[in-house]
Amino acid sequence: MRKLFVTGFAFLLFFFYSVFLFCQTTENSGSQNPKKLELNTGYYNLGSVDELYSYNLYSGGNICYGLKYYFGKRMARQQLSFMYAMVDREPGSLVLADNVVAEDDRERVLNSFLFEAVYSYQYPLNLFHSGLFHFYVTGDWVTTFNITTNDYNVPELIVSGLAPGALIEATLKRNRLMCRLSIPVIAWTLRNNYSLSMTQDYEELDNFSFIRQNDQLQFINTLFAVNAEIGYTCSVSKWFDIGCEYSFRYMYNSSPRELKSVTGIYTIGLTYKF
Repeated sequence: MRKLFVTGFAFLLFFFYSVFLFCQTTENSGSQNPKKLELNTGYYNLGSVDELYSYNLYSGGNICYGLKYYFGKRMARQQLSFMYAMVDREPGSLVLADNVVAEDDRERVLNSFLFEAVYSYQYPLNLFHSGLFHFYVTGDWVTTFNITTNDYNVPELIVSGLAPGALIEATLKRNRLMCRLSIPVIAWTLRNNYSLSMTQDYEELDNFSFIRQNDQLQFINTLFAVNAEIGYTCSVSKWFDIGCEYSFRYMYNSSPRELKSVTGIYTIGLTYKF
């Protein structure tokens, strides 16, 4: 399992680094969207019920760290964003005797490595004639890793899919208010189906065999999710912006068994414009 995680993570970093280099070398003449780099931090809160292994609600929160890169050519805007957190999630109703289960056992707490990567393409539509409001249709490619580190680094959930949506901005002098919403329509998912995998040794499990046994291509009928964000940004100088953002994630996955997940992310960030 460790090889599976390292391989997937390395491939993801290589892909986005390649996209970053491509964007750096792409001619940006006529662009209405200056390049920007944002560093942010905040609080990541996650709660989920995965009936593959438990009917209990596992929830917790911790500090998160993020990076965003904004760029564009002509009218369209593009954005790469990354988010990372380590969250210890405890069961809400599970009672276990101390002499039966150790403090760090999986039944008592889930040590979750959480990583999210998003590529967003945003194209403006002229729905408002004033300069105050701006409307964009968006297309997002969202990839999320949720790895249980105290259980042989087993993936609780890996999702990578396409999510169309919309974004609206209100701009007044140095202030900008943003709201956006997207819903995935197709996604590749990897969940650990314990009925297939628990009889095997995770440390010796072949990567391809694990993926073949547990992955699915899902559509909105079996994977329904809502991604929403609201943010405020203030331009403090020619070079810097400061801002805050709240992100909400809801997911319902019905295959192979029900998984319900709710995430709330609160962040503050500093943006450098160049």
